[in-house]
Amino acid sequence: MNDIGPFPTFDIARAQERVAQILGSRSLWRNGGKFCEHVEKAFADKCGVDRGILTTNGSHALEAAIATIIKPPGSEIIIPALSFIAVANSVLSRGYIPVPVDIDSSSWNLDPLLIEGAITEKTAAILAVHFAGAPCDMTLLKKIVPPGIDIVEDAAQAHFAHHDGKPVGSFGQIGCFSFQAAKTMTCGEGGIVVTNDLVRHDFLEAFINYGRGPTDRGYGHAFHTSNFRMSELQAAVLVDQLERIDEENMVRQLRFDMFMEIMAQRAPAVRLQAPGIGTTRHGHSLVPLLIPENIGSSITQKLISELQKRGWPVRPAYPLLCNTGVLDSCLERRILNQSEVARIRDAEALCSVAADASRRMIVFNHATLYRTRAELDELAGILGEAICSI
Repeated sequence: MNDIGPFPTFDIARAQERVAQILGSRSLWRNGGKFCEHVEKAFADKCGVDRGILTTNGSHALEAAIATIIKPPGSEIIIPALSFIAVANSVLSRGYIPVPVDIDSSSWNLDPLLIEGAITEKTAAILAVHFAGAPCDMTLLKKIVPPGIDIVEDAAQAHFAHHDGKPVGSFGQIGCFSFQAAKTMTCGEGGIVVTNDLVRHDFLEAFINYGRGPTDRGYGHAFHTSNFRMSELQAAVLVDQLERIDEENMVRQLRFDMFMEIMAQRAPAVRLQAPGIGTTRHGHSLVPLLIPENIGSSITQKLISELQKRGWPVRPAYPLLCNTGVLDSCLERRILNQSEVARIRDAEALCSVAADASRRMIVFNHATLYRTRAELDELAGILGEAICSI
């Protein structure tokens, strides 16, 4: 396999031409330009859904999606116990209670078989996160979730990954993606919400624009919200990437397969993420590795520090919600009461797989998969030697 440069790649000349065009037209924001509209339509088409709405970032995309769920305050939304804090925060920001459910031990995605036991009369939605680019088992999830409970897909790390031959983001009522700097498509910050639901789409148009609908050029603020609009400059940066994303997904898959072979030889005790049931295309936005159980957290942190010094883009796994300051902060600010916090802590206490993964996992950015074979071999050797020395 030939060595390649870093992805996502940019056609600098074309991007500069677009930026000059935007500046010349003075149409820097979405209502006066064409690039936001182009990206929204093209992205939704590739997802196999009708409509898309660009947002300021992926967290706001999640918040906007959850805002389309009209349920009483204090309703519950089931989330995976191992996920970035934006997942829980987006639920809390809309007045709902996040209920962590454990993850599958091989794909590290939300375990559909545990969802049924977590559903109560207060459950408003399931927030399925496609962790590291591996699709959740959406086919099973949709069979388990009863009518009246929405499915929101967080595909921030899974641009055009496929489950059962169908793009993620198209299974639930609504799907969300991120264009933050570390993602496989990026404009620095940004996001998109996709849906087939016209009512939700029209609501989202107003939600990102101070409650003003798509045809409102005045001050018809229909409800309380804020400004979550993406600019034309950001959308222009996404155009070329959207055209090349399938090629880049294929390259990352080939590189991951190569890295998996190298790891099997040099560091067989380290476990890589398994594709979930029904996965037909992985997004490989991240490369998570599970370190053997006999290695303590302090040694794992030293390993991460050493790898970072050598230039590898690696971090610890996400902490569980109870291991952050979020719940205490919500109590202090009266976002949650004591019983609601206790409900979250009790649910998280049952999530042993997620707790173990949070302690033992190290996570590489997708830029790792664009290194040379020799560099990947060196990385596997470092991991193997570190483990053997314990």
